[in-house]
Amino acid sequence: MILEQLCRHRLIADPRLTQGFRWLAENPDPAPGRHELADGAYVTVADYETAPAEGKRFEAHKRFIDIQLVTVGEEQIDVASLDGMAVAIPYADGADIAFYDDPSRWSTLALGPCLFAVFYPDDAHRPGVALPTGAARVRKVVVKIPVGYPGAPVPSRGA
Repeated sequence: MILEQLCRHRLIADPRLTQGFRWLAENPDPAPGRHELADGAYVTVADYETAPAEGKRFEAHKRFIDIQLVTVGEEQIDVASLDGMAVAIPYADGADIAFYDDPSRWSTLALGPCLFAVFYPDDAHRPGVALPTGAARVRKVVVKIPVGYPGAPVPSRGA
């Protein structure tokens, strides 16, 4: 997992993320929906209301790395290592997602404009959580980069 300011994205050494950061720089106010990129990568942009953590599950992906950026509003994202996490809903290949029960420990990120997070396949994350100050309307951009583009795949663990 990486948390960094968008203006400092060039410090990230993973070349697989370059295409996603380029798209974010060229599209500062993207329209909601799905936007196709090259080599199996794509972007989703969604507007939604954050909600309490209760009722939300941790999730992880095997085939994609996520770059997540909230462009409007703020949300909490909880993050934990997949090591030892119990599977709540098994991996669905078509959706590239598995859901997990809450781990015994996790970290909490507050994501808002100018901050992005990168989640690799071994990072479980629970997005869309309201901050302690209450629910907020957010616009979130998620860049999905295949783990094998253009370098070697990142090992995935878990479900």
